[in-house]
Order: sequence, then structure tokens, then C-alpha cells
Amino acid sequence: MRYQLLYAIAWTVLPAVFLFSWWLETYSDSRLAEIMRGFFATRFAPARKIARRLIWTVAALCGGISFLLLTLWGVRPISEVLFCACLALLLVGAGFMFPFPFSLPRWMDADWQWYKRHDLVDENGNITSKYGRTAREALRFALTEGRAVIVSARLPLSMQWRELPRDTPSQLLPPSPATPLSSRLIVAQGPSDPQSGFPSSFTVTASLGDTDALPSVGELSAVLSAKLPGWSTLAEEDVEPGRYSPSGESSAIFAKAIRCKGVYSDAANSYTVIQWVWRIPMTADSFVVITATATTTSSLFATVAEDISKMFTKLKVDL
Repeated sequence: MRYQLLYAIAWTVLPAVFLFSWWLETYSDSRLAEIMRGFFATRFAPARKIARRLIWTVAALCGGISFLLLTLWGVRPISEVLFCACLALLLVGAGFMFPFPFSLPRWMDADWQWYKRHDLVDENGNITSKYGRTAREALRFALTEGRAVIVSARLPLSMQWRELPRDTPSQLLPPSPATPLSSRLIVAQGPSDPQSGFPSSFTVTASLGDTDALPSVGELSAVLSAKLPGWSTLAEEDVEPGRYSPSGESSAIFAKAIRCKGVYSDAANSYTVIQWVWRIPMTADSFVVITATATTTSSLFATVAEDISKMFTKLKVDL
């Protein structure tokens, strides 16, 4: 009897823990919620998988409570009802193994709830930013004598990446301390580290500069080292950046860029950063300086490295 009671308690508690985990993943932005989302692969999961998991969790909880009541007080109507509910939910959950079209209700959709919490849902409930889309943004810089220059960028995002609006409050943006304090052009967020919950990011900024605005090889790493405690440069080189089209020309040309890759750490994690810097000439002595910065944890870098490389290759900046 004693062991049967322990089994009944364990059967009840375990599904309750899983149900609490589902609630965290769906409705919370805490660090534990981020870890759970990574552990259970909640992001980008098929709707049927998410629904099946929740239904079977509730089924297990009903079965556990039924067994616990049966152990304590014998067969009662409530235990019979819960047992029947358990069987019914198991059958319903099994039905979600078949590939029929299905859309998650919004209260069950962790991604939609995330967007809602961060004011990225319009008045009709439509998400204003989705994964895998092409981000298109523009910035206007005022020049002298009433002139102005418009810098626009186009960045095709990989499937696990989503664009965030430029006016997203800083506290809601993915941490990216290596990104310069310039005007944000594009901000994209990618997968989070399943252990720490730290989100990957890809940020493109633009600023006006002069002939001395672009560091040479060796200088960019010094700038990052001064900004990030414990910075260690892994590689720094000249590379070919994304394409850009100067105003008045139809053909795209290429500019020289500096690429610096390195790591730094804090009390919680080790991070890998890749930063590209290049400039687009406007006049003989004025430029638009473009900086693209990718930041992720070192343990997640191997997972997102290909995405980062492809996105930079496809990044296009226009004047």
C-alpha cells in the first residue's frame, strides 16, 4: 500500500511539473522559461507536436489523480470520470500524429504569446514580425545645405531568425554589447542557448563618418577589446561585404570590409562575436559607415554559424 501510494503521488506530480513547464514556455520570459523552450524544442515545433504534448500531459495528470484517489479511497465516481478522461485524451493526442492541417489556438501558441508580450501583434492579432522573412529597413541622414541621404538595407533571414522592430525598447532587444551606439538599421533575433537562454542576434547599424571612420586590420580588435572585458581576437581580416549601390548608379559594386571574430566572457557565459565594418562613399571626404554584428554564446555558435555567414553574404545596403 505504501509503495502504491508513492507511485500514485509520483504519477500525479510528474505531469503537474510538465504542465507547469508548458505554462512557463508559453507565458513567461524568465531565464528558466528560455531554458525549457530550448530543452523541449518549443520554438519552430509543428503545431501538432505542441498540441499532442499538452494533451498527453493533461491525460497523464488525470490518470495520476485518478490513481491517487483510487489508492486513498477506493473506486469513486470522480476517479472513474478522471480515468475515462485520461483514456479519451490519450486517443485525441494520438490523432495529432497524423499530418492533417492544424493551427494552434493562440492561447497554446508560445511564439504568438511571446510576440503579444512584446507588443509585436497588431489590433487584429496578426504578428508584425515573423521568422525567415526578408528584413527591409531604411534610415534618413540629414546633410548640409538641406541635402539628405537615405540608407536602406535588405537582409534575408534564415528560418530560425526573426526581425525585431527598430523602435523595440532597448531592454527587450537581444544583448549585443559589441554593437556600436549608432542608428539601428536592422535588428534580428535568432535561436537562444538552451542552457543559459541567451538569444543570438544579428544587428546592422549605420552612421555618417569621415575618411578616418573605418579602422584597419588590427584596429577593430583593439576597439572591441576596449569595449568588452576579457576580449580575445580569433581572426581579423579584409573581406568582401554585402553589395551596395551608390546613388545614381544602377550597377552594384563592392566595398572593402574589416571582419573581426573573437570571444569574451562574463560571470555567466562565454560569447562569440563576429563584426564586419565597411563604409560607402558619398563624397570625397564623407562616408556612411555600416557595421554588422553577430553575437551568440560560444556553445551555440556551431549551430548558428552557417546562418550568420549566409545572412551576411546576402545583406545588401543601398544609398
